[in-house]
Amino acid sequence: MTTRAKNNIHKPLTKMNLTIVLSQPLDIEPHTVNQALIDPKWRQAMNDECDALVRNGTWELVPFTSMYKARLVAKGFHQRSDMDYHDTFSLVVKPTTIRLVLSLAASKDTSLFILHSGDITIYLLVYVDHIIITGTNTNIIQHYIDLMAQRFSIKDIGALSYFLGIEVLTTPSSVLLTQRHYISDLLALTKMFGAKPVATPLVLDGNLTLHSGTPLTNSIEYRTLVGSLQYLCLTRPNISYAVNKLSQFMHRPTSEHWNAAKPLLRYLCGTLTHGLFLHKANTLSLHAFSDVDWAGNKDDYTSTSAYIVYLGGHPISCSSKKQGTIARSSTEADDNVGATYLCSNPVFHSCMKHVAIDYHFIRDQVQSGALRVTHVSSADQLANIFTKPLPRSSFQELRVKIGVSSEAPS
Repeated sequence: MTTRAKNNIHKPLTKMNLTIVLSQPLDIEPHTVNQALIDPKWRQAMNDECDALVRNGTWELVPFTSMYKARLVAKGFHQRSDMDYHDTFSLVVKPTTIRLVLSLAASKDTSLFILHSGDITIYLLVYVDHIIITGTNTNIIQHYIDLMAQRFSIKDIGALSYFLGIEVLTTPSSVLLTQRHYISDLLALTKMFGAKPVATPLVLDGNLTLHSGTPLTNSIEYRTLVGSLQYLCLTRPNISYAVNKLSQFMHRPTSEHWNAAKPLLRYLCGTLTHGLFLHKANTLSLHAFSDVDWAGNKDDYTSTSAYIVYLGGHPISCSSKKQGTIARSSTEADDNVGATYLCSNPVFHSCMKHVAIDYHFIRDQVQSGALRVTHVSSADQLANIFTKPLPRSSFQELRVKIGVSSEAPS
């Protein structure tokens, strides 16, 4: 039998035009120099950086010596504070300072260049080679920009729109700080992009302990994830408690701890556009809420302390942290009536002497009128979102109250 194949007759292949649609971003930053060198865009960026260092006279070329040159690596990460070193310095700005300056800007004008007829004030934030400048007079702001341009090679990109991975969006009445691109990259890295969303970042009945689950064979991924989530708290303070809880197992992560992190990623997947709103405020009074989940840790019965500080109506600083010592009573740990009473009552019980210094400092501030301490009911306690996992309704209500939303709260 004679076939077409034997006579070297073949049916032509039909080439189909296929389009691949991905549900996650393609541009992922390289992790090594070799990966960066593959992409011509990254090669150009590296060349531009080196050229800028040469133009600014960052280094001085010297001839080779005939001797071998050794370099001592001090391993500063092994050194102990106040024993191996004392004062340190890093040219970076704290997240609280970033929120503070942006709060001042949002209170006056959403252009970030504050328009004010009073005394001239300039705010300059420096984070390595990233700078935010704002103040009370646009002419003075431009004057200082021109002065810096005479001394350094700088690029003025105009009104603030992006800073340290934070996207800044202005509205007629507020400034929105969001890290949606940062979240997208994190979800792509963990292969959770497009996961089914959940309403809260932590399982309500999840009693995580140090020894629950089996130890992970590779703990680097867990530590990398939690470290990335810590930076995300800058614009998403509503996940602070969940991140604090996951951070307690960094030294010995297990399968249960990794599974507990997945609902947080699923929550972020469903709230990608959420961010921190900073509204205009008529006054810039300072007030704070503090709360404690007394003896809530199941491993050692330590408490979780939390606070959120407002400048005007803007949250500028917040924290959710495990206490370093065990509080033997709710008065030692909590913000309840007993603790409030101690701040203003001169009678101090002998069993409370170990916290006497801190309480006496607060008393001095209360007596001088610089500070007013009041009891807050559980229904009005905004810091409650930082101390324990909450039901969906309570969590969402407090989330909006602390300024985290996908749209400006009414």
